[in-house]
Amino acid sequence: MSLFLAWSFRAALDAQTLASVLQTGSQGFGNFIWNSLWTSALAAALAVALSLPVALFAVRHPSRLSRFIASFCQIGYAIPGVVTALSLVLPINRALPWLYATPLVVVLAYVLRHMPQAVRASGSALGQLSPTLEEAARTLGKNSWQTLLRVTLPLTLPGLLAGGALVFLTSLKELPATLLLRPAGFDTLAVRVWIWTNDGFYIQAAPAALFLVLASAAPLYFLLRRERIFR
Repeated sequence: MSLFLAWSFRAALDAQTLASVLQTGSQGFGNFIWNSLWTSALAAALAVALSLPVALFAVRHPSRLSRFIASFCQIGYAIPGVVTALSLVLPINRALPWLYATPLVVVLAYVLRHMPQAVRASGSALGQLSPTLEEAARTLGKNSWQTLLRVTLPLTLPGLLAGGALVFLTSLKELPATLLLRPAGFDTLAVRVWIWTNDGFYIQAAPAALFLVLASAAPLYFLLRRERIFR
């Protein structure tokens, strides 16, 4: 961290270096920040939303099928980001050509890659919620959707947010899938750090690396604070 601060300070003092950091081609440093934040945040939201049905099925209806589906969703841990990215190219190019070469493909890769974190967090949150609370809502005349929206989601929200924070953190620094699937001119902070360091421009890469650390601070604080609460 201190090294990033020192190199970022050096970059800010040198006008030519600062200009190359703030503007690279047609893209500015703000574009790199925005690209990193919105793709990671959207991936986190989608991963949590998709993990909730899987977790509900696995926790509330335990069976071989539910365990298989929950286990299958963990495959993202075993497959490298490069393989995940390559596996998306052909299906999307043939079935959804309008989606190919757009940032949404990058988001989809993030979701597939980091879905296990959301599934585990959602399953853990639902496992701590007593089924009797949902049954009580049913006896009071609430249907399944009303019970989900008024009882299940509010009580499991901290756990779901923790899963979303994990997906956000890992997506923010994801490099292989981003490099392979990003459209032309779409750079994230992780991509810019890789490009600059690959070219030997470590001073230019320092501000982007520093911002990655700072952007990770808020979700990391939330996760650590939640861990202290449940000790």
